[in-house]
Amino acid sequence: MKRLFFLFLLMPGILFAQKEEHYLAGAVPEVDGKVVFSKTIKAPSLSQEQLYEAMLSWAGDYYNGEKNRVVYQKPEEGAIACLGNEYIVFSSSALSLDRTTINYLMRIVCVDQRCDLEISGIRYEYNVSYQKQPEKYVAEEWITDKIALKNNKLLRVPGKFRKGTIDLIDKLFVDATNKINGLVSASASAAAPVTAAVVPAVTSQTAAVTPVVPVAPVVAATPLIAATTTAAAQAQPEVLPVQANVPAGYKAVAADKIPGNIIRMMQNDQMMITVSNGQETDFATLSSGGVGYAFSKPIAFCITESGKHIASLIESASSYTLSFYTEAYRDVLDKNKDNRSKDPDRIQNSGLTLITTSNGNKAFSEAWMIIECKKISLSQQNGTAGAPANGSKILLGEIQNVWIK
Repeated sequence: MKRLFFLFLLMPGILFAQKEEHYLAGAVPEVDGKVVFSKTIKAPSLSQEQLYEAMLSWAGDYYNGEKNRVVYQKPEEGAIACLGNEYIVFSSSALSLDRTTINYLMRIVCVDQRCDLEISGIRYEYNVSYQKQPEKYVAEEWITDKIALKNNKLLRVPGKFRKGTIDLIDKLFVDATNKINGLVSASASAAAPVTAAVVPAVTSQTAAVTPVVPVAPVVAATPLIAATTTAAAQAQPEVLPVQANVPAGYKAVAADKIPGNIIRMMQNDQMMITVSNGQETDFATLSSGGVGYAFSKPIAFCITESGKHIASLIESASSYTLSFYTEAYRDVLDKNKDNRSKDPDRIQNSGLTLITTSNGNKAFSEAWMIIECKKISLSQQNGTAGAPANGSKILLGEIQNVWIK
C-alpha cells in the first residue's frame, strides 16, 4: 500500500519529465546546419492528384490571413509553398501578454501514395518592453540544441521559443495528417468492400519529426547583432569555376553557398531590388524576404509595396536582381526605402554605379553580393480582390546566379 501511495505522489513528476523530453536533445532537427522540420504522410490508396487537391484545400484554409499566404502551386508537380506568419503565445493574463511572431516557409510535395511536408526558414520578431523595435531571431541561432539547452535542460528564454515552435510544428503536421486521414477514410468507404490502407491517427505527442530533403534557408550562424561587416569580412563560400557571364570584380558561387548573414541583412534594410524593362530602370530598398530551396530549385522571396513606382516594373518584368550592401551605404539604403514617385535622376544622384548582367538585368557595382532571379510569381499579400494601392505583394523568384566580391 505504501508503495502505491508513493508511486501516486511521484506520478505528476514522471508525466512532466516525459512531456519535457519531447523538447530536449534532438527535438529540433538540423540538416546541413539549417533547422528543417519534416514529415512524410503515407496514403497508399490515394493518387498524386487526390493528395494535391486535399493539401491545397487545407493550405488555402489555413494560410488565408493578411500575411499568411499560399505563394506557389503547381498541380503537375504536386507542389505547394506557403509563407506562414502567426503568433506563438508564451503566456497571457489580464495584465500581460507574452508572445512572438513566427515566420516560416512551408513546402508540400505530393506524389502517388505519399505527401512530404517541410518547414524551414523560421524566424521570430519579439516585442519587448524596454525598446521600440522588436528583437529579431532566426531558428538556427535561437532554438537549436546548442543554443537552447544546457546539460539537456531548457534555458528559460530560448527554451520557451523552442517549446512554442515544436508545439506549432506538431499542430501543423497533425492537422495535415488528419486532412489526409479523412480523405483516405472517405476513399475506403466509397471503394467498399475493398480495404484501403488508413494512415494511423496522429496526435501532437506522436507527430514524427524526421528530416528528409531540406528546403535550406540561408540563415545567420552568429549571435544576433546589427550587420556591420565589410565585404572582406564575409565568410567566403565555395567559388564556382570561372564563368564568362560574371560581372567584373565578382566571383560566381552556388546558390546553396550564399553567406549565412543574409537574413539579418534583409531585416536590417541592406537589400535592394533592381528591375529594368530595357528602357527604364528603377530600384528600391527592401526589408523583408528570405532564401531557400523549394521544388528542387533555389528560390528567393521578398515583400514589395504596390504603391512604389518600381511596382509597375516588377509587374511586367520576367527577371530582376537583389543586391546587398554594407553599412557604408546606409545613407543610400535609407533614402531609397520609399520611392513612390518617378525620378529620372535618382540613379545618378544615388552615387551608385549601374552595371548590366549578361542576361540584361541591372545591378550596382557597389554591392558586395548580387543575386539574379527569374520571376516565378507576384501575388497580393492579403489575398483579397480590390486591394488598396499601397498593399504589399510577395515576389517569388528562382535564383539564376549569385555573384560576390
